[in-house]
Amino acid sequence: MNKKKKKEKKKKDRERRVKKEVLTRRDKKRQESKYEKELDREVRANRSLSEKPEPFVKPVFTVREDAEIMSQLEHNLERLKALEEQYIAEEKKRVELNDQLEEEGYSTLEEKMKALGEKAEAIAEEQGTEGIIDWTN
Repeated sequence: MNKKKKKEKKKKDRERRVKKEVLTRRDKKRQESKYEKELDREVRANRSLSEKPEPFVKPVFTVREDAEIMSQLEHNLERLKALEEQYIAEEKKRVELNDQLEEEGYSTLEEKMKALGEKAEAIAEEQGTEGIIDWTN
């Protein structure tokens, strides 16, 4: 045989060998996964036959735990009411500010924002601060 044919034969032999190795690896992985699935099925079947699911039972609280829970709920309710009052007060301030700006002749959002920016700058100049504004006044 000449060199070219030997190279081609060698190349084909190598391809066959590699293909065979790949196929054996695939078969091995398939067999392993098949075995694992079969074990899992057996475990599930045995578990479902031997163990029955327990019904949900509502936990029973003692009187002390009930009192603690109620006090925590009352505390949370007080906090929520305070937050609601704070929200209502802030909303009222926003509405009043919006009405005031509309009375001054600002109708669009851009005009109102520009006016608020100018007021903020004026307040900053009055207080003698640059960039820091005390909104509490």
